[in-house]
Amino acid sequence: DFITGKLFTGEYTHADKLEVVKAACSTGAIVGEESESSSPRDLIFWVIHPTVERLAQWNLLNFGLTDEMWPERDVYWGSYPYGTEAACDGHGKDDYLPWE
Repeated sequence: DFITGKLFTGEYTHADKLEVVKAACSTGAIVGEESESSSPRDLIFWVIHPTVERLAQWNLLNFGLTDEMWPERDVYWGSYPYGTEAACDGHGKDDYLPWE
């Protein structure tokens, strides 16, 4: 695409667009902007996190769950799987975050 110039001109066919969607939907990972372990250092994390919790609670109250089973620990694919020795600032309930 760098050679043809399509990357910058937006001259994409329907097949090109479909290929991008297929690639994006088959990666096997769902990662957001706030997925790394340093996310609590970002002030926007503290706006997003409780909002998602409230939306999840609203969904539960209005629609319920069909299955209340949660995945086992070994399916977590993050940087620091639950129960590992690795730790970082911001994950403990009393952790100090150095905002100015």
